[in-house]
Amino acid sequence: RRLFVERLGAAPLAVLTTRRLLFAKQLLSETRLPITEVALAVGFGSLRRFNTAFRDAYDLAPSQVRKGQAAASPVLVLRLAYRPPYDFAAQLDFLR
Repeated sequence: RRLFVERLGAAPLAVLTTRRLLFAKQLLSETRLPITEVALAVGFGSLRRFNTAFRDAYDLAPSQVRKGQAAASPVLVLRLAYRPPYDFAAQLDFLR
């Protein structure tokens, strides 16, 4: 515990909770799993504890993450992250 705090600046439980919440945020934005299943999938034992931790970390309810998403669509959307000076135009030409 001491080494965790010394090296990372946070206790092991805080690091674990942050990793769980980041994974939950990803599942909420990229899948259509019910919120209860997301909470269980990321390791929270109860929906109430998940909602509290999510609200404390992001000042949002988990359901608010999904509100901005478009309705179900048959179109597949891919997100490609990159860092400049990456030649993104050439990469898109290659993929076409």
